[in-house]
This record gives sequence, structure tokens and C-alpha cells, in this order.
Amino acid sequence: MGLVFHLICLFFTLFVLQSYVSSGFHAREHRLLPLVLGLIALNSFYRITYYVTGEAKTLRILTDLLAIHMLYLMIHYVGDFMKFQLKLRTEVILFCSLVLFNSMLIIRAAQRETYQDAFRIALLCYTGILLGLATYVRVKSEVSVWEGHVNDMLYLGMALPGVAMLFRAVTPKAEEFLVPGAFEISCLIVFYLMMTGRLSNVTNIIRENFYNISDIPTFLFDNRMRYRDANASARRWFPEIVRELTDDPQEYPFYTKMMRWSKDPDQDYVVQWKESYCRCQLHPVCSENVVRGYILTLLDITQQKKETVLMEDLKKKAEEQSFLKSRFLAAVSHDLRSPLHAIIGGSDILKRQNLPDESKNILEYIRVAGNNLLEQVDTILAYSKLEAGMLTLKDKTYNFYEMIEEQARFCLLNIREKDIVFTVKFLDRFPQQVSGDYLRVAQIFQNILSNACKFTEQGTITLSLHCKMEEGQVWFDGCVEDTGVGMTKEKLAQVFAEYVSFSEDMGVEGFGLGLSIVRQLVEMMHGWVRAESDPGKGTRVSFGFYQKQVPTEISEPGNIGQEILKEQSDPQVEEIQPNWVYPRARVLLVDDMEANRVIFQELAAPWKFILDLAVSGEEAVQMVKEREYQMIILDQMMPGMSGFETADQIQRYSHAPLVLMTADISDEVRSRSIRHGFTDFMPKPIRLQRMRQVLETGIPVRYRELPNPVDASKKAKATGQRNATDIRTLESYWKEVEGLLPKLPEYVQRDLHMFQTKVHGIKGISRQIGKEEIAQQAEIMEMAAKTENRAFINRNLHIFLEQLRGTVKEIKQETKDLPESGHILRQGKLPMMDEEQRRLCWKGLKYGFDTYDIAQIEENIKILSEHELPPEEKERLPVVREAYENLDYEIGSKACMF
Repeated sequence: MGLVFHLICLFFTLFVLQSYVSSGFHAREHRLLPLVLGLIALNSFYRITYYVTGEAKTLRILTDLLAIHMLYLMIHYVGDFMKFQLKLRTEVILFCSLVLFNSMLIIRAAQRETYQDAFRIALLCYTGILLGLATYVRVKSEVSVWEGHVNDMLYLGMALPGVAMLFRAVTPKAEEFLVPGAFEISCLIVFYLMMTGRLSNVTNIIRENFYNISDIPTFLFDNRMRYRDANASARRWFPEIVRELTDDPQEYPFYTKMMRWSKDPDQDYVVQWKESYCRCQLHPVCSENVVRGYILTLLDITQQKKETVLMEDLKKKAEEQSFLKSRFLAAVSHDLRSPLHAIIGGSDILKRQNLPDESKNILEYIRVAGNNLLEQVDTILAYSKLEAGMLTLKDKTYNFYEMIEEQARFCLLNIREKDIVFTVKFLDRFPQQVSGDYLRVAQIFQNILSNACKFTEQGTITLSLHCKMEEGQVWFDGCVEDTGVGMTKEKLAQVFAEYVSFSEDMGVEGFGLGLSIVRQLVEMMHGWVRAESDPGKGTRVSFGFYQKQVPTEISEPGNIGQEILKEQSDPQVEEIQPNWVYPRARVLLVDDMEANRVIFQELAAPWKFILDLAVSGEEAVQMVKEREYQMIILDQMMPGMSGFETADQIQRYSHAPLVLMTADISDEVRSRSIRHGFTDFMPKPIRLQRMRQVLETGIPVRYRELPNPVDASKKAKATGQRNATDIRTLESYWKEVEGLLPKLPEYVQRDLHMFQTKVHGIKGISRQIGKEEIAQQAEIMEMAAKTENRAFINRNLHIFLEQLRGTVKEIKQETKDLPESGHILRQGKLPMMDEEQRRLCWKGLKYGFDTYDIAQIEENIKILSEHELPPEEKERLPVVREAYENLDYEIGSKACMF
């Protein structure tokens, strides 16, 4: 009966083992299952051998050793299918215990009782570990319902032999039927799971099938780049490559590239195969930190490549069209600026003439209309740059308060004939200076205020500004509110769109680009803009943008009212006076338009240089060969040789500074002018202030001369106006000379050198204000003091003093009759200056003392007084001021050494 039972167990175990092997099933978590089945079959074989041969002792020892090894393998099998990794230390302990138990059983085989004790200990230890581990892992594992059902059955298959082994440790009779029966029940469970497909790991099945059903061609290579396999997609798309793959890797079509890829497998590579393009990705397969092979995937990107090429072609064409459009708009801008130069420049020249008030008013309308048209031209040019993506923001320090003042004055000019109250409100403390693109920030305010002026006939326009200083940045948050016509919701929704204008509703000019440009500019400055409006009540445009923070003075909150702004909004032409004249200098102007030559000749007249005119580049080159020039001014666009080509030719014969005069103010032209050797840039229409800056910084210093003070004084008397500097100079003159009147006789008696110094100073400042007669008398007294002719001085001193008193009285009266021109009240102090700016101020001060130029002395003292200075310069400034007040020009000159 026992023999038959064990034969049935053996055959069933071998059947299950054969079924498992022939099924082709492979799974990592069941890698030990065939070995466990084999040991169960071997156990049955030993039992059958025992029944047949009767060799009890040897077969018993083999059966016991087999049981211990079976339990050892089951412990590891539980860890595999329960996905529980034993620690290395535990693995070592289990292995050492196995060796120990095997040794003890073999050594104690002759001693029955000792042998049995050792076997029971081993059986109890391994059985306890098996049941404990299986139970712990099953309770702690988090698996799906499907996997949980499989694990429960496998747990039962491992637990039954374990329980049977416990009985075997207590009573040897369990070995006859109970233990083999438990083993066969485990085999039956394995067979059931195998036949129902539940033994297979679903994830592994999906992975294996994915390899073949994937649309991505995939090749497998070993670590020496030998071909191993390819999936169905690879065979379908690349049959030639698959056929050519051999055992020699160097015969692969892309072997060299693949070896290079293997050094940088994370990099993607694009390969062309016939008319297709593939993105190749080589993935290393590692095991225990050793590269075992590579997976090569090929992704077809042919369509993507074609679309990319098409997009690049379309982008290139769009950029070319945008460039041509920008060039066209720049050319249109240039063609509009040239006649505007004649209109605005001509009106400026005529306004200087002694014309009737009615004619002056008409000229003013012409000038304002020209400036408005110029604003529209600049708007078109700015929008063309934004649309083409060619506009870049510059980063330069500028005075924010002065920029707001300037835009406020423009706004006031636009509403001068309307019943509107205009106010600027600074609601927070704000920095005088910031760093950013002055022109673009000014354009933001200009466009918003311009719209408010256009659509408001009466009421108020208010510009309110908040300021918040952050780390390295300044956030400006403002709004412009008006009481104009307002907008409907439909119009409001389109207010920031391109070419959307509501100007026709009011009969005013406009392209519909102003607020669109504002939106794009504030976004470039990391800001925002929005609009709110009520029809018939008004509009509110709010905006915010960042500028960079620079060291500067902080101004307090305050308002700029309309009355203050009106002081600077006089429609008379700004009277720009030269700081220097250049009668010995020769300047060449090259321009093909006669109107431009005439206007420049008139505007440049106050500087008194010799002006030569040329109508073409060829004529200019010939003139430069024949004579020397101190400055050459070239128009950009001329028939024949352009301004740039002419500059290249001129620089072969002359080192005179070159100035480009052009109506094209684009960044491209500015950059190109620098490349061609131009040192400065004068945009059309010409602004007198810009002209003064270009001429006085470009013409060499050695050609400078002071303007004729007599002419200036006569002009002031003729016009009945003096500027603020003139009046301060006159006031300083009579106060200082009046203080010297009682001291001069004392200096004659006690310090003749001091007398000489003081009359020398009187001579200089008298000529500066146009009092030539008293200047000549002071010069005579100076010569007498220099020769120590006290007798002459004593005889004529009282006459000289009477003349001085008369001059003082005359100047006092003149300052009363000629009120000072208005000026805008400034908030806070002017910003700090860098070392170079301070050096120029001290140099100007010294020159003022050396030439007795009171206006220059006062101006530079004023600038230095309103700036933060280093300690040493702070100590020097009071000395300089005292020297100026006491007419100690030599002391003042020495104190100005920088």
C-alpha cells in the first residue's frame, strides 16, 4: 500500500514538473519552483527505493537531508513570489545554518538519538521560519485582488508541507503518508494555478507582448554590440537591416555610430534611412551595475521633419517680409522726417524774427502741427519695430521726474485751447533717477496722455503715480483719468488692439496704434495695462511697469499743478544760447537738399564758425582734400555716394569728427554709423539743444572762445528779457561790488596787491555782463596797481568809485525792470554724480574763475551744491563759494584743482 502511494506521488510530481517545463513559462518569482518540484519527486523516489531495497538507514539519512534542503528552498521561494527581498545578513545566516545542520546529521548518523535531536532542531527551525515568513509577508503585502488570490493559494501550498514537517518532528509515523500527501497537495495547487493561467505574472506578460506589438522598431544587442533580436515592427520597417545583422558587429550598417552612441546613450541622434528620418535612442540595460546589453529604438520623425522644414521656410519668409516691411516703414519715416525738418526748423528760425503777434501765432500752429505729425511718424516706426521683434529696451540712467515734467508740458500744450484742468500727482516717495529705456517709458506716458487730451474737451485730466521700491527694482503704478467722452463696452474690448481707432468719432487724428504700443512696451518691462470707461463720463487707463533702481535722492510725494507747468509752456521758441563760439573753426555740411542747408546755416549762426556747404559726397571729398575742417556733418541719404560711403572716403584724408545728420533714427542706422566712424548723431528735425550738445562736444576745445558779452547784454535789453542765470549774475555783481566800495580805499593804503586782485575781478565780471566802460576803468586801475603807481590811484580813485556806484545803481534798476523767467519747481534734490561728472564740474568752475565767467561759476557751484559729494570735495566747496563771493578768483581757481 505504501509503495503504491509513493509511486502515485512520484508520477504526479513528475507530471506537474513536466507540464511546467513544457509550457515555456518563465517568471523570476517562480524561478525556484522547478527545483522544489524536483526535490519533492526525489523524496518520493527515496521512499520507493526504501520499499524496494529495504535499505532503511542510508535512505533515511538522505530523506532527512532532502527534507531540510526542501524547506530551505521553500523559504526563498516564499520571498520570491511574495516579492520580499531577504537581507544579505539573513541570507548568510540561513546558508551557514544549512551547512551546520548538514554536517551535524552526517557526523551524528551513527548515534541515533543525537542524530534525531539534531534533525528535529533543524526541522523545527526551518519550518518555523517558513511559516512565520509566509504569514508575515502575506499579511503585510499590498497586492491586487487577482494577485492576492494567487498568493493565498501559494501560501497554502507552502504552509501544508510546513505543518506536515512539524508533525514529522514529533512523530516519525507522519513521514509515511502525511508528509508526502502534503507535498502532493502543494503540487496539485501549482498544477491548478498553472492550468488556469494564474501562475503567470500579468505584468511580465504585458511587457513581453509589448515588445512585439509595439509600433516602435526595437533592436536588442549585447554589451559588445552583437545583435540578439528585433521586434516585429523592426522587421517590418527595416527588413534590410535585420537581414544584414550578423555575428560580426563591424558589419552593421551603423556600427561606428552605435559605438559612439554607447559612450553617450542619453543623447538623441537623428539618422536618415532612404527617404525617412529616424530619431535613435540607445538604452543601456544594467544588472548589478554592469552593462549587460543595449536596447536600440527608432522613432520615425519623417513627417515631423518635413513639418519642421516647412515651418522654418515659412518663418524665414515671414522674417523676410517683416524685414522688408520694417525697411519700407523706416524709408517712409525718413521721407516724412526730411520735409518735417524744413517745416519745424524753418518755423523756429522765423519765430526769432521780429514779427507781428498774428504771424507768430500762425507760425506756432505750424510748429505744433509739425511736431504732432512727427509724433505720428515715431509711432509708426515704433510699431513696425515691435511687430518685427526688432525693438530692444536700452538700459541707461535717466531722471524720471524730468521725464514726467516734459510729458506733462506736452500734454498742457495739447489742451491749451480747452477748458481742462491738468494735474500730476506723486502719491508716494519716489527716486529722482532710475535706469531703463527713457524713450520707451516716455512713449508710454505720451501715448496715454495724448489719448486723454484728444477725447476730452472740458473737465479734468489727472496723472497719478504710485511707487514701490523693491530689491534692485522700482515698480511704478500709475493711472490717467479724464472726464472725456468715454467708451462703450464694445469699444473698450478693442482699445488695445492694433489699428483700432475711435478718432473718427471726435474728428481727431490717429492710427489706432498708441495704446497697442503701450501694451507691448509695458509687457516688455514686465508690467501690465488696462482700461475702464463709462460712456459720457470719462476713461481711466491704469498701468504698471518695472525700472532698475540706481543710487539717487528720494523725493517726497507732491503735485505738479497746471500753473507751475504753464511757466514752461510758453509757445515762444526756446532761446538756446551757445556756451562757446568758434570763429576760428571751419565746419563742412554735406546735404543734397537746399532747404536743409539753409535751415542748418541759420540755426548754427550763433556759434559763429565758418560753414562750408557741399551738395554731394563727391564734392565733400574734394573739399576735404583741399582744406582742414574741425567738424564734418553728413546727411545719410544723398544721390550718388551715401553719407556712409562718403565717410569712408573722407577718413582717408581727415581726422575731423564726423556727425551723421539723418531722418532715419533706427537702431540699425545708429549702429551702422558707429561702424563707419561717425562720432555723433544728429536726428532730423534738428533740435537746438541737441545741436548745441553736438557742436560744443565735437569741435576741438582749442577753438573755443567766450561769446561776446556786449552782444548778449544788448540782446537782453532789446528783447526786454533775461534768463535766470543772467539775473542771478547781475544780482551777484551789484551785491559784491557794493560791498567792495568801502574796502577799495583801505586796500590802496594797506595791501596794494589785494587792490590789484579785486579790480582785476571787477574788470572780468564787468565785461561778462556787458559793462565795457567800467571794465576799461578797472583795467587802468589794475595796471596802476601792478606798477605800484599809488599817486595815480589816489588822484583817480574817487572817480572810479563814483563810476562803480553808478553802475551798481543802474544794474539794480535793470534787475527790477527785467523779471526772471519762470521755472519749474523741483521736488527733492538732484541725484548723485559719478566721478567723471564731478571732474567736469570742477574743471568748468576753474575755467570760470580763470576767465571771470560768473555764469559758469554760478552754474557749477549750483550743480555741486545739489549733489552728494565726497568728504574732501564737501570741504572744498565752501572755500570756492567764499572765493566767488569775495571776487578772489585766484584762490577760487586754486581750490578747483581736481
